[in-house]
Amino acid sequence: MKKVVQYISLIKNRAHQRNSLKIVLFFCAFHFIFLQITAQTNLVPNPGFEKYSGKGLFIAAARPWKNIYTVDYYHGPFKLHDDKKVEAHGGKSFAGVRFQKNYREYLYVKLDSTLKPGHHYTVEFWVCFGEWSTYASKSLGACFSKKALNQAQVEELAPEFKTEVGNKKGIVSDFKWTKLSMPYTAIGGERFMTIGNMSPKINKDFKRMGRPFKTIECYYFIDDISLVEDIKADTTHTRKIDSLIAVQQSLPVDTFKTVSGKDLKVGQTIKLHNIFFEPGGAELLEESNDELDYLVTFLNENPFLEVRVNGYTDNSGYKLNNQNLSDQRAFAVYNYLLRKGVKNNISYKGYGDSYPVATNSTPAGRARNRRVELEVMKKE
Repeated sequence: MKKVVQYISLIKNRAHQRNSLKIVLFFCAFHFIFLQITAQTNLVPNPGFEKYSGKGLFIAAARPWKNIYTVDYYHGPFKLHDDKKVEAHGGKSFAGVRFQKNYREYLYVKLDSTLKPGHHYTVEFWVCFGEWSTYASKSLGACFSKKALNQAQVEELAPEFKTEVGNKKGIVSDFKWTKLSMPYTAIGGERFMTIGNMSPKINKDFKRMGRPFKTIECYYFIDDISLVEDIKADTTHTRKIDSLIAVQQSLPVDTFKTVSGKDLKVGQTIKLHNIFFEPGGAELLEESNDELDYLVTFLNENPFLEVRVNGYTDNSGYKLNNQNLSDQRAFAVYNYLLRKGVKNNISYKGYGDSYPVATNSTPAGRARNRRVELEVMKKE
């Protein structure tokens, strides 16, 4: 009888284990499916412009989309000559943007959710080349920001906030819709996406089409825009960040966090990692706090150091604007240190685009040149 009871107990235990395993497997499968669905959710509202208020001529009628200048809005086929027409890629509605020598249009929208730092996303949209265009654009793309941007802010935005795809022969589709796809690694906190030509100078991004022309102009129809998180992307590669990282010959990487203030020499610069600003602005982002707080501790432990905060930019834009921006960013760091109670003798100075530490001909080089350093001025 005792053996029968033990046998029954063993059967019950095994049954319980099987049920527990089934529950675990169920929740694992549910979690995996949830991640897949979440990752594939399009963060762009009204992606095909089908929802609209009234029948306005501009894309702002397709709420919540907005336009910089006159982005056209089509509610049905656009008729060309010889019975040809352009129809929407999906649904009935689509947009149209125009680029000229010193003029370009953008459309932008507030995303359904904020982008997560370090997460990878894929931007996709469909374009159809306007046949009357005398030139074609060599690139089209998107940029991301925490706030809605105007034209000047889009054009001055750091390349780390932009993604684009291009063709040296021009993006031409011969009346057919063509899908453009490009990756983007989020800095974190981006909530707005802007679509258009992202090149620094539009007049250098044109490809002549060989047609008779009165004006330099290219036109693209745009439809079905999407932004989805890519959970399969390689998360080991370096994030694209507008961090102001100094590259200085006198100190190796990360010496700032290990060197003693007594070992520093007058004229030596200290490398600051992970200092983040609003794109094109001088407002410090919260992501900078950890690095700056460590700097506060370092200075409080070495009160005999007299230091100066030096700010630098790349050579994009006007020289005077770069000088002002470098001054403002250096002041922002200087002001943070004072507000945190640092007692050292501190000053600040902006150098604009002077003294680059890398080439300004590549995005990576320009990112290295946008930096903030701490220079030792005196040891008391």
